[in-house]
Amino acid sequence: MDLEDIKKNYSQFDDAKIKDLAKFEVRSLRKEVVPVLIEEIKKRNLPEELLLGIESQLRVPTSQELIQYCTLINSIPCPKCKSKTQKLNGIVLREVVSFFIMTTTYTHSKIACPNCLETYKNAANSKTILLGWWSPAGIISTIQSLIKNGKMSAEIRMHEPNAVLKSFVYQNIGAIETDKDNIAKLSNLLEVYNAK
Repeated sequence: MDLEDIKKNYSQFDDAKIKDLAKFEVRSLRKEVVPVLIEEIKKRNLPEELLLGIESQLRVPTSQELIQYCTLINSIPCPKCKSKTQKLNGIVLREVVSFFIMTTTYTHSKIACPNCLETYKNAANSKTILLGWWSPAGIISTIQSLIKNGKMSAEIRMHEPNAVLKSFVYQNIGAIETDKDNIAKLSNLLEVYNAK
């Protein structure tokens, strides 16, 4: 698709679609398309914070900037219990479900306070224990998943941002930069992430 077709398409998108592109999709756009998006944002008089979000996605953040974004995220209320008393962090959990000869392993990433991360981990382990061992492959996958989930316990109580939180921040840096002054939008971003 040439740039004129892209300009025409962007002009037909609603504001919400343009905002989503600016917050989440800039890294996946061709280099020559980014100015088209910027032009469309300016033409519509959309919030200037979107331009900062685009800029933040076009460069690699320094480790200091990444920590600043992590500090911002881990200081907002927990997306699950709404508590503000503990810093947020992230974990990756595995769940196994087996039926006779078929075994499926699901991987979920969650960001929440330590207490809620424990709740997520316990729920994943319970589901795996109940439903994971019903096939020969499921028995092995169940054991592996319980071990991997157990290793996440150390991540839950870390005081500094862990790899899961840093990965979330890096992947969503455009949205975080755009909405850094809007706790409700950042909380919503975490809720959507945890629901996946």
